[in-house]
Amino acid sequence: MLVIIDMIEDFVNKDGALYVPGAENLIGPINERLKWHMNRGSIVIILTDYHKPTDAEFKRFPKHAVEYTEGARIIAELDTEELFSRYWRRGLYHHIPKTRYNGFYGTNLEEILVNEYRPWKPRPIEVCGVCTSICVMDTIGGLACMDYNITVHEDCVADLTPEDHNYALARMERLYGVNIVRRK
Repeated sequence: MLVIIDMIEDFVNKDGALYVPGAENLIGPINERLKWHMNRGSIVIILTDYHKPTDAEFKRFPKHAVEYTEGARIIAELDTEELFSRYWRRGLYHHIPKTRYNGFYGTNLEEILVNEYRPWKPRPIEVCGVCTSICVMDTIGGLACMDYNITVHEDCVADLTPEDHNYALARMERLYGVNIVRRK
């Protein structure tokens, strides 16, 4: 299973409202992971920020991913055409808008994971996207509580600062037992 977090215009595009430096470098590696998972018939879930114009989060961050705006759209460079056609029809693709850092808060993510894809035991799950220390780490915390075997490829996540990125990788590895696949 693959979970892609916040690969949207406002975070990946250099002109985006809350651009994550280097996020555009994730596109190739994430597309590779996406193809790898699709070739194996894995479930793919895309979580995206999607805020009301008056969201309280805008007290801490610039206004971003506002509902119905271009900034909230999944980036066109993400190879999702097949997901929308072949995968969605088979029930293997879910796009889940979220309003908070943790992909479980106020969404049906847990229901999808538990009811549809976890009838016997936790399955391996791979997580990628932005920001490593915010939405990626908070969502992984929820997955760890559900005993998922979690993998993060270092070249498939990015953060606002290198310090936050490195701290988050180390914390997720130490606290949540995440398998961090380091760059070659």
